[in-house]
Amino acid sequence: GKLKEADALFAKVATAGNDPAHYDAPLGQAQIAIDQHQLSRADQLVTAALKSHDTLPEAHNMKGLVLLLEKNTDGARREFNLAVQLNARYVTPRLYLAAMARAANDYNGAAARYQGVIDVAPRLPAGYLGKAESLTMMHREADALKVLESWKSGDPKSLLPYQVIANVNLSDRKPHDAVRQLLAALKLAPHDSTTLAELGDAYAEAGDTWDARIAYQSALTSNPANIKAALGLGALEAALGKTDSALVHFR
Repeated sequence: GKLKEADALFAKVATAGNDPAHYDAPLGQAQIAIDQHQLSRADQLVTAALKSHDTLPEAHNMKGLVLLLEKNTDGARREFNLAVQLNARYVTPRLYLAAMARAANDYNGAAARYQGVIDVAPRLPAGYLGKAESLTMMHREADALKVLESWKSGDPKSLLPYQVIANVNLSDRKPHDAVRQLLAALKLAPHDSTTLAELGDAYAEAGDTWDARIAYQSALTSNPANIKAALGLGALEAALGKTDSALVHFR
């Protein structure tokens, strides 16, 4: 958070001659300028970096960000595409391009862009979530679920795809399907407090208060600060008229 000091250090690095960091320093200063809402200064710094090193993908990405903030979407799109051309595995400009397509209601284009993110970064949640959302906006819910299911293979150690699919099932009023997803997640991490609390919610939604209470209590055993589990237990107790014990959990 000490932006003034950081800016001064970047300025020193910028005078380091042929040091590779010499090209990155103005980009660091540009990011600080953006954080301080000084778009004109950020643009000057990035433009100067590109003049000395116009094949630096990070510089084109930063230029794209500045143009995007200046509401020059065509220019921003051009710079982000250049960054990707210079480094096909560069994720950040791909995310900006996907978000721009999504904001323009080009859901088909956004889905394709997010697939590009998945291809180069299969463990990054944003690609799967973005593509699934884009497909959902096109009323292709079944395809969206397939994307989320493919996330499990892309990042086999992650609990997130199971949790996201479970939440989708709960939104669709399919609590039993949500329970199955969360139980599968617990096979990967039996004591994960977040998953246990969400399992409690799924059981509660299915009307299975006994197993809901066990899941919530297990979540609190793993993490006594789990708010969702404490609220869940409080709600169960309140529904049974056990006001005193409900208040303990809520407090």
